[in-house]
Amino acid sequence: MAYGLANIGTIDPGTASLIMRNWDGWIDANETWTYASADAPTYTFTINVDVTTKYSAGMRIKLTDVTIKYFIITAVSSYTGGNTTITVYGGTDYTLSGGAITLPYYSPMKAPFGFPLDSTKWYIELQDSSNRNTTSGTYTNVGSLVINIPIGSWEIYVKGILSNGGTSYTFFTLSTGTTTESDPDFTIAHYGTPILAHFVMKKISVASKTPYYVNLQSQDGNTASLRGDIVPTIVHATCAYL
Repeated sequence: MAYGLANIGTIDPGTASLIMRNWDGWIDANETWTYASADAPTYTFTINVDVTTKYSAGMRIKLTDVTIKYFIITAVSSYTGGNTTITVYGGTDYTLSGGAITLPYYSPMKAPFGFPLDSTKWYIELQDSSNRNTTSGTYTNVGSLVINIPIGSWEIYVKGILSNGGTSYTFFTLSTGTTTESDPDFTIAHYGTPILAHFVMKKISVASKTPYYVNLQSQDGNTASLRGDIVPTIVHATCAYL
C-alpha cells in the first residue's frame, strides 16, 4: 500500500523518476488515530492496524486537536489486541486534549514545513536556587530535588556549584535512586573549601518515564554544599531526536 503518494508528485514515464511538486514534507497517514492516555509531557494514541514497520522513534507528526499541533514520536509499541500504541512528545507547546484527532500526518524528515525546530521548545528542566547541604557519608537526595525524564532519548546537562566545609571531598550525582550512584558518568567530585562550578553532559535513553534524583555526599562528615543560592543548580534535558 502506498501512503500519500499523490501529495508527493508524479512518475515521469520517460525517465521513471519522481517529479516533486509542492511537497511540504508531510505524508497523509490515511489512518484513524484515537487518543489513549496522558503522562505529561508525553501522550499516547492508538492506531487500529499494525504500523510497527511504518513509524519509528524520532519521526515527526502533525495533527489537528482543536488546532494544528506538532509532536515527536518517542516510542512505538508492538501490535497488540488489534492496536498499535504510539507515544509522542509535544515539547513545551503541544498537548493532546483527549478529544478527537483529525487530519493526521507524519514525516521522516527533520524539518517538514511548519515543524518548530527551536530547541527551547523541546526540553524539560529542573532549577533550584537554594543552598542544599549534607554531612552524610552516603548519598542523600537533597531538597527532594528530582526531574522526571520522559520515555525516549535525551541530552542531559547538569550544572552545580559545590563546596565542602573542610579539606575533603564533596560528591554530587544524578541518580535513579535517592541514596545511590546509578551512573558514574553523572558524578562530580569536588575537593575542599573553594566554591567552584561544575557541569556534566551525557545522552541517555529511557524506556519509561524515569525519575532522576539530585544526590549529595560528604566524604568525612564535613558539610558538603550544593550552592544553588549563588547560581541556580540546573538539570536540563533536551529531546535527542530534535
